[in-house]
Amino acid sequence: MNIPAQKIIHHIDVQVAALKKAAAAGEAVRVSECATAIEAYCQLLKGAEKQEQAASVNQPTVTPKPLSFVQPTLHEKEEDKDKGSLLDF
Repeated sequence: MNIPAQKIIHHIDVQVAALKKAAAAGEAVRVSECATAIEAYCQLLKGAEKQEQAASVNQPTVTPKPLSFVQPTLHEKEEDKDKGSLLDF
């Protein structure tokens, strides 16, 4: 997600204005909502900066190794036969 910083800053300004209005009116719930929104926008800005820095640095890609499966031996199969079923009484 690539959102321009100026657009995020504009939204922060709108929330700061709403925060000031809510604080003046004594609306504690609205103050908390505005503060949370401002915090989210700040985190978004920080994330955008980190993405830009990560894009400028070449990082090696890691290729996952395929998993190997072990086939049960004949001995293990015989043990399973001897155990029986949980439903056998």
